[in-house]
Amino acid sequence: QAKSFYVLDLEQADDFGNETHKTRNAFKGTSGSVTWADETIGLNGCGGYAQARAFVSVEVETDNVITWVTLWGQPFSLG
Repeated sequence: QAKSFYVLDLEQADDFGNETHKTRNAFKGTSGSVTWADETIGLNGCGGYAQARAFVSVEVETDNVITWVTLWGQPFSLG
């Protein structure tokens, strides 16, 4: 079974003042980067061997197109 665990949990108010959580960070310009270290992964329901892969999903918006690119890291063991 596959599950996603998001490192980012950014809190902000929605249009009505209610608290919302976003798993993404926005930036403008022609380039960007992402890095993290020493992150604890908390998943329930893993019985036995488990592995994970880091991923970054990027939404690219230009005047002509909106598209998404997902970059996958190498698999690693959780156990």
